[in-house]
Amino acid sequence: MGKRLFFVGLIMFVFGMGCALKRNIISDNFFKLSVDTYPESHGVTVFDSVFVKCNLDGTGTERTHFLAKIFTTYGKKKYGEVKFNYFTNEDTVIIKFARSITADGKTVTVPKENITDNPMPAWKGSLFLIPNLRIVTITFTGLDIGGGIEYETERITHDASFDSTFDSWYMFEDNEPIETKYLEISLPKNMKPNYKIVNGQLQHEELDREDTRVYLWKAEHIPRILEEPAMPPIFDIATKLVITTRSSWEQGSQWYYNLCEPNLQADSSVKAEVKSITKDAKTFEDTVRTLYEFVNKKIRYVETDLLGKNGGYEPQTIGFTLQNKYGVCRDKAALLVGMLREAGIKNIYLYGTN
Repeated sequence: MGKRLFFVGLIMFVFGMGCALKRNIISDNFFKLSVDTYPESHGVTVFDSVFVKCNLDGTGTERTHFLAKIFTTYGKKKYGEVKFNYFTNEDTVIIKFARSITADGKTVTVPKENITDNPMPAWKGSLFLIPNLRIVTITFTGLDIGGGIEYETERITHDASFDSTFDSWYMFEDNEPIETKYLEISLPKNMKPNYKIVNGQLQHEELDREDTRVYLWKAEHIPRILEEPAMPPIFDIATKLVITTRSSWEQGSQWYYNLCEPNLQADSSVKAEVKSITKDAKTFEDTVRTLYEFVNKKIRYVETDLLGKNGGYEPQTIGFTLQNKYGVCRDKAALLVGMLREAGIKNIYLYGTN
């Protein structure tokens, strides 16, 4: 009972903070924290509260309220810019508010021109863009050592890739300390989640609220992860929650198999190409190598718009990819699968279960 009251109290606190923001009130804990509390840190997340609501069709919202305090000059740079990426065919990101906090407690609202929404730049080493992958950037101004940043965002999923499914993961550690991390996920009662805490433990509670089941996780006074040379990516070693409403991995694999299978059928152009480039192959290994080298060297990797409900997952038809001589990873993989099948190598599937 005490644990339940604790979580209910925390919910009231977080929602209370949301109301208090309108009166320009800052969390008392913000002023109590100092570099002496977390030595050798550039800053600290005072709280990071995430509220997720998923609807039965897979659409929904994710609201984040974040407050951090800055301890060093490098911390001003580190916390001075925040980015959120989204796909225009699935999501919308709204910045509810963003502000800087000075060392003496004054607040400065981030001007509108410091909140931008632009196409995602090419990844390092890449020459291509995904046209409908965008990035929202908040650039904070007037940052002080002893001051901080605060923002609230909302991500609206208006067209879910997976019908009636919720899949996600959330980190509860970072390379700077965290005072409080709180996560609330609200699901329809007939969506039963499978979840696992990886690399640690979290406080957990479940509540019924009208027609939904609410799942709560919380951690406090989380030390920073010390970065080391050649260490694994931080999301591989941090405490995190992994959650899905799929009943099994096989269910997800079968979904992808069913999505891809119609696009793996060889048309006349694919049949003719396979026959031409494998005519001199004398062994199984020759056939596989010849087709692999063809797709690897003759089909260019070019990013394209993620179109339709399953954009980013469904490959183009293999005839389309062969004709245009370009595609992304899934398109090239699908073409190779289809060509191998046409060459008589039948037990090949694109992430299939059959």
